[in-house]
Amino acid sequence: MSDLPASKGTTPTAPRTHGLAIGALVLGIVSIAGSVACLGLVFGPFAIAIGVRSRAQIVASGGTLIGTRLASAAVILGILGFIGSLAWLVFLANQPPPD
Repeated sequence: MSDLPASKGTTPTAPRTHGLAIGALVLGIVSIAGSVACLGLVFGPFAIAIGVRSRAQIVASGGTLIGTRLASAAVILGILGFIGSLAWLVFLANQPPPD
């Protein structure tokens, strides 16, 4: 027999923030911050993919995980970082050569 007292019900636990949502948000921020160095071309798609996957896992968790807003923000920042890097790259490519 176990020394633990028999519980009559389960104790409710507070939902926790999904780690993938936090990681995706960090990648989205790096994507935006590094878009001048064209890092958004690398980090943007990862932020988008991880953010979408995180949102799906949060929805499927049935309330045990939270962070849908973080994941959504990561997707938006990843898109903006990717587009910003692409625009910066096109801008640099269309500059006239120095004399």
